[in-house]
Amino acid sequence: MFGFEHISRTENFADLGGHSLLAMQIVSQIRSLYRINFTLREFFEAPTIAQLSSVVEGRILAEIETLTDRQARALLSDQGRP
Repeated sequence: MFGFEHISRTENFADLGGHSLLAMQIVSQIRSLYRINFTLREFFEAPTIAQLSSVVEGRILAEIETLTDRQARALLSDQGRP
């Protein structure tokens, strides 16, 4: 997204030249890719890749814990489908 070949997990989004439009694009991609509720505010509260991955992982695990066995099986059977 930034056009850099390498970005450290600890580099700050804003220090890399990040701005609100780019943040909204990233948040949209996170929501779509991981199918989780995720806000722009949460993104700005976790401005490094390391912090962001921790928040996303926590959100995914929290949502998994709320699934019934049936829901989990249905979700797994949908893997590989668009």
